[in-house]
Amino acid sequence: MGKRSLLIGFILLTLVSLVACGPSATKTSPPATKQPATEQPATAGGAEVTKEAEEGQGQITLRMWAHQNPAFNEGYQALIDAYQAEHPNVTITLETFDYDTYIQTLQTAMPAGEEADILQMFGTWTSEYADRLAPVPADVMTVEEAQKLYYAAPIGGFIVDGVLYGLPQEFNMEYGGVLVNKTMYEQAGLTYPPRWSTMEDVLKDAQALVQTDDTGMMTVAGFHFTASDPAAFSFLAGILQHGGDYWNADHT
Repeated sequence: MGKRSLLIGFILLTLVSLVACGPSATKTSPPATKQPATEQPATAGGAEVTKEAEEGQGQITLRMWAHQNPAFNEGYQALIDAYQAEHPNVTITLETFDYDTYIQTLQTAMPAGEEADILQMFGTWTSEYADRLAPVPADVMTVEEAQKLYYAAPIGGFIVDGVLYGLPQEFNMEYGGVLVNKTMYEQAGLTYPPRWSTMEDVLKDAQALVQTDDTGMMTVAGFHFTASDPAAFSFLAGILQHGGDYWNADHT
């Protein structure tokens, strides 16, 4: 079976390859008719299709996997509908997974060659699965064009050994912002807005903002992470800020 496409936006719809059905998921468009994969010469876009399909006579059935983000998936479905309207011989079924299940599904399906034809994938996952992904054809977008269009951080994850495998649709600032409660600062007699220079400054304010009950039990935290990602990335950033390095000698 041919390599599968990593699609972050349907600008890369032509990158898909036909494969057999994979793990179950939530389908958000009508079920597609399963068709056997056939090894045919790839088109310029990388899709393996029959001669009849290339001529617009055969039916092409594709499956797309994505995690369950309502805003993203509404956009995907709108793009699918528009694409199918222009290509009536193409049926695309969108299957969605909750985040944790999607990670597990990719981990089991990709090595077995049972993944869907089109995959929503974050840049940090690309290098792990690059041997199962179809590169972006140069006539769709070159590496150089992508690097001019996107910031280095989000596009960098989709480039492996100089090859472009997809395009980013979002960029998460994992530890790039802190929300400060003005009322709590004023009640604690702290300077607002804060003027932090070091992590020690942050922790000093955090300790002053802590509230406890009569038993000494904390009722309001002075500094709080809303998810696990910022904690991990802040820890890694701290290593770099203190002159350390968390990479191995071979940069792995």
